[in-house]
Amino acid sequence: YYYNRFENQFILRGVKPVLVPVECQYSGKSISAVDSVYKYITDFDMGPGDWIIALGGGGILDVASFCAAVFCGGINILAVPTTLEAMIEGAVSGRAMLNSNGHKDEISTRVSYNAVICDPTFLSTVDSKYRSNGYASVIRYAILDDLSLLTDIVEPTNMREYLNRVYASRAKIEKIDTRLLTLGDEIAAAIEGYFRFMNYSSGEALALSLLAAVDDKRREPLSR
Repeated sequence: YYYNRFENQFILRGVKPVLVPVECQYSGKSISAVDSVYKYITDFDMGPGDWIIALGGGGILDVASFCAAVFCGGINILAVPTTLEAMIEGAVSGRAMLNSNGHKDEISTRVSYNAVICDPTFLSTVDSKYRSNGYASVIRYAILDDLSLLTDIVEPTNMREYLNRVYASRAKIEKIDTRLLTLGDEIAAAIEGYFRFMNYSSGEALALSLLAAVDDKRREPLSR
């Protein structure tokens, strides 16, 4: 949807970027995907002074940032997440995670983005099924910190302002204990892996896991 316009901004400034296609589904973020990217960037003779720009959803951010973290000992990376889940989780997690042997996020490395650009206008072209993936992460923050996040979760009046509230909640939880940010992840990963990433999206699996993690009093309102 956006690559041509994105590319033109560089061309107008005398820079010609090269496109590296990446499998965008979560099931495709693997070592083999990383290797396919390496073949491109070595053909392009990229080095420590070059940049990788990750334009896409969470799977693309994981693969691209993993490549950037280990290629030539680490090169520059700019994240441009285009889905709600990528904006809320992938662009701020501090880790690039890959699947292995049907198991989710088994391989990981630390990543530090040089910059992140979150533009909510990208969300207008995201299918509702994948846009809702980000809701599960927001629900997790709401359970742990700020229930008011649930009020505007589907159609926020101001998405930029809403994202800032989500980031503030995440930062508060992270400061208390980073392990809280993994609430529900273990069961969610088991659900996705059991069905080989075909039956449930990452957000759906996390939502089911969160429902199982809370008591009956909280489960009923969350199920609505």
